[in-house]
Amino acid sequence: MIAPARNARTIGIVTIAVCAVLLTASFRLSTLGSLFSGGGETLHAQFTDVAGISPGDPVRIAGISVGRVEAVHVQRDHALVDMSVQTDVRLGDRTTASLSLDTLLGQSSLLLTPGGTGSMADGSTIPLARTTTPFSVTDAILGAGRELTPIKTKVLTQALRTVTSAISPGASDVRTAATGLGDLSRVVSRRQQQVQTLFAQTRRIAATLAGRTTDLVTLIDNSSLITGTLVRRERVIDALLRTTTGLTRTIRAVIRDNQGQITPGLRDLHTVLGVLRRNQDDLDESLRLLAPYLRYFVNLTGNGRWFDGTFAGLVPIDTRGGGKK
Repeated sequence: MIAPARNARTIGIVTIAVCAVLLTASFRLSTLGSLFSGGGETLHAQFTDVAGISPGDPVRIAGISVGRVEAVHVQRDHALVDMSVQTDVRLGDRTTASLSLDTLLGQSSLLLTPGGTGSMADGSTIPLARTTTPFSVTDAILGAGRELTPIKTKVLTQALRTVTSAISPGASDVRTAATGLGDLSRVVSRRQQQVQTLFAQTRRIAATLAGRTTDLVTLIDNSSLITGTLVRRERVIDALLRTTTGLTRTIRAVIRDNQGQITPGLRDLHTVLGVLRRNQDDLDESLRLLAPYLRYFVNLTGNGRWFDGTFAGLVPIDTRGGGKK
Protein backbone atom coordinates (compact mmCIF):
# COMPACT_ATOMS: atom_id res chain seq x y z
CA MET A 1 0.00 0.00 0.00
CA ILE A 2 1.31 3.45 -0.92
CA ALA A 3 1.36 6.00 1.95
CA PRO A 4 -0.61 9.20 1.27
CA ALA A 5 1.47 12.27 0.49
CA ARG A 6 1.94 14.66 3.39
CA ASN A 7 1.15 18.34 3.13
CA ALA A 8 4.40 20.05 4.11
CA ARG A 9 2.70 23.44 4.50
CA THR A 10 0.12 22.08 6.96
CA ILE A 11 2.80 20.34 8.99
CA GLY A 12 4.86 23.57 9.15
CA ILE A 13 1.89 25.66 10.30
CA VAL A 14 0.99 23.13 13.01
CA THR A 15 4.62 22.99 14.20
CA ILE A 16 4.87 26.78 14.44
CA ALA A 17 1.58 26.94 16.36
CA VAL A 18 2.72 24.29 18.84
CA CYS A 19 6.04 26.11 19.38
CA ALA A 20 4.20 29.40 19.97
CA VAL A 21 1.92 27.75 22.55
CA LEU A 22 4.90 26.18 24.34
CA LEU A 23 6.81 29.49 24.41
CA THR A 24 3.77 31.34 25.76
CA ALA A 25 3.27 28.70 28.43
CA SER A 26 6.94 28.86 29.45
CA PHE A 27 6.72 32.65 29.93
CA ARG A 28 3.42 32.37 31.85
CA LEU A 29 4.35 29.51 34.19
CA SER A 30 3.88 31.81 37.18
CA THR A 31 0.17 32.27 36.37
CA LEU A 32 -0.67 28.71 35.37
CA GLY A 33 -1.23 27.73 39.00
CA SER A 34 -3.92 30.36 39.52
CA LEU A 35 -5.42 29.53 36.13
CA PHE A 36 -6.02 25.87 37.04
CA SER A 37 -6.90 26.57 40.65
CA GLY A 38 -9.78 28.86 39.79
CA GLY A 39 -8.13 32.19 40.67
CA GLY A 40 -6.81 31.28 44.17
CA GLU A 41 -7.63 32.95 47.48
CA THR A 42 -8.44 36.61 48.04
CA LEU A 43 -6.41 38.50 50.64
CA HIS A 44 -6.30 42.15 51.69
CA ALA A 45 -3.49 44.40 52.93
CA GLN A 46 -3.63 47.88 54.49
CA PHE A 47 -1.03 50.49 53.46
CA THR A 48 -0.48 54.10 54.47
CA ASP A 49 0.62 54.83 50.88
CA VAL A 50 0.04 52.63 47.82
CA ALA A 51 3.19 54.10 46.17
CA GLY A 52 1.94 53.62 42.61
CA ILE A 53 0.58 50.06 42.96
CA SER A 54 -2.29 49.35 40.57
CA PRO A 55 -4.53 46.44 39.58
CA GLY A 56 -2.71 43.84 37.52
CA ASP A 57 0.66 44.29 39.27
CA PRO A 58 2.23 41.01 40.42
CA VAL A 59 2.26 39.62 43.93
CA ARG A 60 5.59 37.91 44.71
CA ILE A 61 7.13 35.73 47.40
CA ALA A 62 10.94 35.49 47.31
CA GLY A 63 10.90 36.88 43.77
CA ILE A 64 8.39 34.30 42.46
CA SER A 65 5.02 35.50 41.23
CA VAL A 66 2.18 33.87 43.20
CA GLY A 67 -0.71 36.12 42.28
CA ARG A 68 -1.69 39.64 41.29
CA VAL A 69 -3.27 42.84 42.61
CA GLU A 70 -7.02 42.94 41.92
CA ALA A 71 -8.09 46.34 43.24
CA VAL A 72 -7.03 49.33 45.34
CA HIS A 73 -9.49 51.12 47.66
CA VAL A 74 -9.21 54.25 49.83
CA GLN A 75 -10.41 53.85 53.43
CA ARG A 76 -10.14 57.04 55.49
CA ASP A 77 -6.42 57.51 56.30
CA HIS A 78 -5.10 54.37 54.55
CA ALA A 79 -5.47 52.30 51.39
CA LEU A 80 -6.76 48.74 51.09
CA VAL A 81 -5.22 46.52 48.44
CA ASP A 82 -7.11 43.43 47.26
CA MET A 83 -5.01 40.59 45.87
CA SER A 84 -5.52 37.06 44.62
CA VAL A 85 -2.95 34.45 45.74
CA GLN A 86 -2.54 30.84 44.64
CA THR A 87 -4.14 28.34 46.99
CA ASP A 88 -1.00 26.22 47.30
CA VAL A 89 0.92 29.13 48.88
CA ARG A 90 1.24 28.71 52.66
CA LEU A 91 1.06 32.00 54.61
CA GLY A 92 1.27 32.18 58.41
CA ASP A 93 -0.64 34.41 60.79
CA ARG A 94 2.36 36.82 61.00
CA THR A 95 2.79 37.32 57.25
CA THR A 96 4.01 40.79 56.27
CA ALA A 97 3.49 42.77 53.06
CA SER A 98 5.51 45.52 51.41
CA LEU A 99 5.42 47.51 48.19
CA SER A 100 8.44 47.42 45.89
CA LEU A 101 9.41 49.68 42.98
CA ASP A 102 10.77 47.27 40.32
CA THR A 103 11.76 49.68 37.53
CA LEU A 104 12.52 53.37 37.12
CA LEU A 105 9.48 53.62 34.85
CA GLY A 106 7.12 53.02 37.77
CA GLN A 107 6.51 49.25 37.58
CA SER A 108 5.62 48.12 41.11
CA SER A 109 4.87 44.83 42.83
CA LEU A 110 3.53 43.63 46.17
CA LEU A 111 5.90 41.46 48.19
CA LEU A 112 4.67 38.94 50.76
CA THR A 113 6.92 37.48 53.46
CA PRO A 114 5.39 34.40 55.14
CA GLY A 115 5.70 34.28 58.91
CA GLY A 116 4.12 32.90 62.02
CA THR A 117 2.16 29.66 62.36
CA GLY A 118 -1.05 28.33 60.92
CA SER A 119 -2.44 29.82 57.73
CA MET A 120 -4.38 32.87 56.56
CA ALA A 121 -7.98 32.18 55.69
CA ASP A 122 -9.59 33.38 52.49
CA GLY A 123 -10.50 37.07 52.90
CA SER A 124 -7.97 37.78 55.69
CA THR A 125 -6.45 41.25 56.01
CA ILE A 126 -2.83 42.15 56.75
CA PRO A 127 -2.99 45.19 59.10
CA LEU A 128 -0.92 48.39 58.92
CA ALA A 129 1.41 47.09 61.65
CA ARG A 130 2.71 44.42 59.25
CA THR A 131 2.94 46.46 56.03
CA THR A 132 5.61 48.85 54.75
CA THR A 133 5.81 51.25 51.83
CA PRO A 134 8.93 52.27 49.86
CA PHE A 135 10.65 55.62 50.39
CA SER A 136 9.03 58.09 47.98
CA VAL A 137 10.00 61.47 46.56
CA THR A 138 7.34 63.10 48.74
CA ASP A 139 8.93 61.64 51.86
CA ALA A 140 12.34 62.86 50.68
CA ILE A 141 11.03 66.41 50.17
CA LEU A 142 9.24 66.44 53.52
CA GLY A 143 12.32 65.04 55.27
CA ALA A 144 14.56 67.61 53.61
CA GLY A 145 12.16 70.34 54.73
CA ARG A 146 12.27 69.11 58.31
CA GLU A 147 16.08 69.01 58.26
CA LEU A 148 16.49 72.42 56.61
CA THR A 149 13.97 74.25 58.79
CA PRO A 150 16.25 74.65 61.87
CA ILE A 151 19.07 76.18 59.77
CA LYS A 152 19.61 79.85 60.55
CA THR A 153 19.71 81.94 57.40
CA LYS A 154 22.02 84.59 58.83
CA VAL A 155 24.58 82.02 59.99
CA LEU A 156 24.49 80.26 56.61
CA THR A 157 24.98 83.59 54.83
CA GLN A 158 27.93 84.47 57.06
CA ALA A 159 29.48 81.02 56.39
CA LEU A 160 29.12 81.46 52.64
CA ARG A 161 30.74 84.90 52.85
CA THR A 162 33.65 83.43 54.85
CA VAL A 163 34.17 80.69 52.25
CA THR A 164 34.00 83.26 49.46
CA SER A 165 36.59 85.48 51.10
CA ALA A 166 38.85 82.45 51.72
CA ILE A 167 38.76 81.55 48.02
CA SER A 168 39.31 85.14 46.94
CA PRO A 169 42.18 85.94 44.53
CA GLY A 170 44.35 86.90 47.49
CA ALA A 171 44.13 83.46 49.12
CA SER A 172 47.11 81.86 47.35
CA ASP A 173 47.30 78.84 49.66
CA VAL A 174 43.67 77.92 49.01
CA ARG A 175 44.14 78.33 45.25
CA THR A 176 47.26 76.15 45.39
CA ALA A 177 45.39 73.44 47.33
CA ALA A 178 42.44 73.60 44.93
CA THR A 179 44.79 73.40 41.94
CA GLY A 180 46.56 70.40 43.49
CA LEU A 181 43.24 68.64 44.10
CA GLY A 182 42.20 69.35 40.53
CA ASP A 183 45.46 67.91 39.16
CA LEU A 184 45.09 64.88 41.43
CA SER A 185 41.53 64.27 40.23
CA ARG A 186 42.63 64.50 36.59
CA VAL A 187 45.50 62.06 37.19
CA VAL A 188 43.17 59.63 38.93
CA SER A 189 40.67 59.98 36.08
CA ARG A 190 43.34 59.24 33.47
CA ARG A 191 44.75 56.35 35.51
CA GLN A 192 41.38 54.87 36.41
CA GLN A 193 42.21 51.42 35.05
CA GLN A 194 45.54 51.34 36.90
CA VAL A 195 43.87 52.50 40.12
CA GLN A 196 41.24 49.77 39.82
CA THR A 197 43.97 47.20 39.18
CA LEU A 198 45.86 48.48 42.24
CA PHE A 199 42.76 48.13 44.41
CA ALA A 200 42.13 44.62 43.03
CA GLN A 201 45.73 43.62 43.79
CA THR A 202 45.40 45.11 47.27
CA ARG A 203 42.25 43.07 47.88
CA ARG A 204 44.02 39.90 46.73
CA ILE A 205 47.01 40.63 48.99
CA ALA A 206 44.66 41.24 51.91
CA ALA A 207 42.85 37.96 51.18
CA THR A 208 46.18 36.10 50.97
CA LEU A 209 47.35 37.58 54.27
CA ALA A 210 44.02 36.67 55.85
CA GLY A 211 44.40 33.10 54.63
CA ARG A 212 48.00 32.94 55.95
CA THR A 213 47.20 34.31 59.40
CA THR A 214 48.36 31.14 61.15
CA ASP A 215 51.67 31.12 59.24
CA LEU A 216 52.25 34.80 60.00
CA VAL A 217 51.56 34.27 63.70
CA THR A 218 53.96 31.31 63.72
CA LEU A 219 56.60 33.39 61.93
CA ILE A 220 56.23 36.23 64.42
CA ASP A 221 56.47 33.77 67.32
CA ASN A 222 59.62 32.23 65.83
CA SER A 223 61.09 35.70 65.28
CA SER A 224 60.38 36.53 68.92
CA LEU A 225 62.07 33.28 69.96
CA ILE A 226 65.16 34.08 67.86
CA THR A 227 65.29 37.62 69.27
CA GLY A 228 65.00 36.30 72.82
CA THR A 229 67.78 33.77 72.19
CA LEU A 230 70.04 36.50 70.82
CA VAL A 231 69.32 38.66 73.86
CA ARG A 232 70.13 35.78 76.21
CA ARG A 233 73.33 35.07 74.26
CA GLU A 234 74.35 38.72 74.16
CA ARG A 235 77.38 38.24 76.42
CA VAL A 236 78.60 35.20 74.49
CA ILE A 237 78.20 36.98 71.16
CA ASP A 238 79.94 40.08 72.53
CA ALA A 239 82.86 37.97 73.81
CA LEU A 240 83.06 36.16 70.44
CA LEU A 241 83.18 39.48 68.59
CA ARG A 242 85.88 40.82 70.91
CA THR A 243 87.91 37.61 70.49
CA THR A 244 87.54 37.76 66.71
CA THR A 245 88.65 41.40 66.75
CA GLY A 246 91.70 40.52 68.83
CA LEU A 247 92.57 37.59 66.54
CA THR A 248 92.33 39.88 63.53
CA ARG A 249 94.65 42.40 65.13
CA THR A 250 97.14 39.64 66.05
CA ILE A 251 97.16 38.23 62.52
CA ARG A 252 97.63 41.72 61.12
CA ALA A 253 100.56 42.31 63.49
CA VAL A 254 102.17 38.95 62.60
CA ILE A 255 101.85 39.68 58.91
CA ARG A 256 103.28 43.16 59.37
CA ASP A 257 106.26 41.93 61.45
CA ASN A 258 107.06 38.96 59.17
CA GLN A 259 106.22 40.52 55.84
CA GLY A 260 109.86 40.13 54.69
CA GLN A 261 109.72 36.34 55.21
CA ILE A 262 106.09 35.81 54.14
CA THR A 263 106.49 37.50 50.75
CA PRO A 264 109.37 35.23 49.54
CA GLY A 265 107.59 32.17 51.00
CA LEU A 266 104.44 32.98 49.07
CA ARG A 267 106.53 33.57 45.95
CA ASP A 268 108.21 30.15 46.34
CA LEU A 269 104.84 28.52 47.01
CA HIS A 270 103.54 30.03 43.78
CA THR A 271 106.56 28.55 41.95
CA VAL A 272 105.97 25.08 43.47
CA LEU A 273 102.32 25.21 42.51
CA GLY A 274 103.35 26.10 38.96
CA VAL A 275 105.67 23.08 38.76
CA LEU A 276 102.97 20.78 40.10
CA ARG A 277 100.47 22.20 37.62
CA ARG A 278 102.84 21.59 34.70
CA ASN A 279 103.49 17.98 35.83
CA GLN A 280 99.93 17.19 36.78
CA ASP A 281 99.60 14.42 34.16
CA ASP A 282 102.78 12.68 35.42
CA LEU A 283 101.55 12.92 38.99
CA ASP A 284 98.21 11.40 38.02
CA GLU A 285 99.94 8.52 36.22
CA SER A 286 102.28 7.93 39.19
CA LEU A 287 99.35 7.76 41.59
CA ARG A 288 97.56 5.34 39.27
CA LEU A 289 100.61 3.01 39.13
CA LEU A 290 101.24 3.38 42.87
CA ALA A 291 97.84 1.95 43.75
CA PRO A 292 98.54 -1.72 42.70
CA TYR A 293 101.94 -1.63 44.43
CA LEU A 294 100.40 -0.44 47.68
CA ARG A 295 97.69 -3.09 47.45
CA TYR A 296 100.24 -5.94 47.02
CA PHE A 297 102.47 -4.45 49.72
CA VAL A 298 99.60 -4.44 52.21
CA ASN A 299 98.76 -8.05 51.32
CA LEU A 300 102.46 -8.99 51.83
CA THR A 301 102.55 -7.70 55.42
CA GLY A 302 98.94 -8.27 56.43
CA ASN A 303 99.08 -11.90 57.74
CA GLY A 304 101.19 -11.38 60.90
CA ARG A 305 104.66 -10.40 61.94
CA TRP A 306 106.21 -11.87 58.80
CA PHE A 307 106.20 -11.31 55.07
CA ASP A 308 103.90 -13.57 53.06
CA GLY A 309 104.58 -13.49 49.32
CA THR A 310 104.91 -15.57 46.18
CA PHE A 311 107.73 -15.47 43.66
CA ALA A 312 106.91 -16.42 40.09
CA GLY A 313 109.18 -17.08 37.10
CA LEU A 314 112.21 -18.39 39.02
CA VAL A 315 112.02 -21.87 37.33
CA PRO A 316 111.48 -22.28 33.58
CA ILE A 317 108.15 -23.75 32.62
CA ASP A 318 108.23 -27.07 30.69
CA THR A 319 106.29 -26.24 27.61
CA ARG A 320 106.93 -29.68 25.96
CA GLY A 321 104.51 -31.50 28.22
CA GLY A 322 107.14 -34.08 29.23
CA GLY A 323 106.36 -36.91 31.63
CA LYS A 324 106.97 -40.61 32.30
CA LYS A 325 107.15 -42.88 29.31
